[in-house]
Amino acid sequence: MRRVAKSFRTILWIGLVAGTLDITENIVFNAFRGITPWRIFQFIASGLIDGRSFQLSWASVGLGVLIHYAIALTWTAIFYVAATGFNFTVLLRRPILSGLLYGVLVYAIMNFIVLPLSAVPPRPSAATIFVRANVTDRAPAQKSGGSGTLSRFCLTRATSRFPTRNRRILNGVE
Repeated sequence: MRRVAKSFRTILWIGLVAGTLDITENIVFNAFRGITPWRIFQFIASGLIDGRSFQLSWASVGLGVLIHYAIALTWTAIFYVAATGFNFTVLLRRPILSGLLYGVLVYAIMNFIVLPLSAVPPRPSAATIFVRANVTDRAPAQKSGGSGTLSRFCLTRATSRFPTRNRRILNGVE
């Protein structure tokens, strides 16, 4: 019983730290796009209660916080169980490599499976790792036809698929 309590405590602390770091990065990144933390948590809640979350006040924000940390704790528990319970010793011997690969796996599952199956409205732009790494306003990259041009092309293609109303809802205009 003592081992279970210790495991639970470890998962709880690591999940809370991971969830806090994740949401902090999200808040900082979206602040540059003019999206408030309030809207971010409402967007997270919209995965469960659809677009109604944008009309609700503190209830949807609280639900978004709860959902965010539940997801972070779930992914933490999965990694912990895989590393200790199933004896995947490679996860413990190579923590940086396994953490990076697990992060890519979580990103792919969340963005290509979970989000499309949820009630979240479509995103107004492609906020992917590729877009974050390739800022589109770099003049030298655009002049040379480098990554800025490629990311601008990808961004244009991605945003053209979403109706204007969804862009306005996410940015808090409606």
